Amino acid sequence: MSGDRIAVATSLEPYRTAVAELPLRARAATGREGIVVIPGLGRWTDAAATAAADGASALVITDPELVSADAVRELSAGLRIPVVVERPRLRPDTAEDALRARSGSAPRMLIAEASGPAAALDAVTRDAAGWLRMLSGGALRVVSGDRTLALLQTTAGLAATFGTIAAARTSVGMRIEVLGEVQTQVDVGLAARIVTTSSAGTLIAPARFETSARVALRRALEALETGSAPIDLDDLADDTALLEDLRCTARR
Repeated sequence: MSGDRIAVATSLEPYRTAVAELPLRARAATGREGIVVIPGLGRWTDAAATAAADGASALVITDPELVSADAVRELSAGLRIPVVVERPRLRPDTAEDALRARSGSAPRMLIAEASGPAAALDAVTRDAAGWLRMLSGGALRVVSGDRTLALLQTTAGLAATFGTIAAARTSVGMRIEVLGEVQTQVDVGLAARIVTTSSAGTLIAPARFETSARVALRRALEALETGSAPIDLDDLADDTALLEDLRCTARR
């Protein structure tokens, strides 16, 4: 049976648990075979490139710390294996819940706020940028702004405002609002809460109980099983590039 299961090499307890919960698809491994889980700490791009060179068939990057958009793009361009990026504040399943509840209704304007301690604020801002990208349906650029508030615009001309708050507390959070005939409010702290309001009433998305690690591992397994190629690194690079543009605007 082990020959039919995909090896997963990790020392991280949430992923060990996820492997144990998927016994028909995954098995624990100690080498650099199969799926290799890379902690997103420090120069994680170097660790990912090394694991790929050592023979990994897929990678999972966990909650990556901030590195430059160019470094992420360079990694993406140099890899020929699937890469899944676990972003607990921007889970693909919760993002799909938010989009599905809108039933294709076009947004008219978006508002994003990100808050957290100074050491974590850039990473939180990057992930809030990801929510804006997903809910607007396209890339964004900075039109104007300062250290705490910026005006953005999508390639289709849709406007968005982006506020950041450096807070003394240790917790991080974000709120993203989509205005239009259908309104969406996403609050992200320890978990995500999605509220959709339309002429039909108000819908609160049910809580997701699957761990972020298990979601990421399932996506990596699916990529190997189906031959698909996740674009997580490209999305991460785009979100990081927007953060870098926000930084540059604030320094002007």
